[in-house]
Amino acid sequence: MSEDKKEKKEEKPKEKPGREGMEVNVERIYTIPLHPERDPRWRRSELAIFHIRDYLVRHMKARPDEVHLDSSINEHVFSRGARKPPRHIRVRAMKFEDGIVEAELKQE
Repeated sequence: MSEDKKEKKEEKPKEKPGREGMEVNVERIYTIPLHPERDPRWRRSELAIFHIRDYLVRHMKARPDEVHLDSSINEHVFSRGARKPPRHIRVRAMKFEDGIVEAELKQE
């Protein structure tokens, strides 16, 4: 009995399949204006993330739950704190066969 349990613990859990095998249908680079002056000062970076997701929903024709933002976008928006997000951000967005949109910060 104890040997069976040890064997089960030693087995690695199966990882979820990534997007490596999926084909990218659309890949675009967007410059997204954030207009932070419209929002309350203490919430500007938080709402900037919302504006980025909303922009990608409109332009990539996806649902909000289908848009996945990379952590590099979050780090760039919050790099100067919660009160001073950048005025605009360049993003590389990819839409896959299954309708999922993944966005990452455009490396310059």
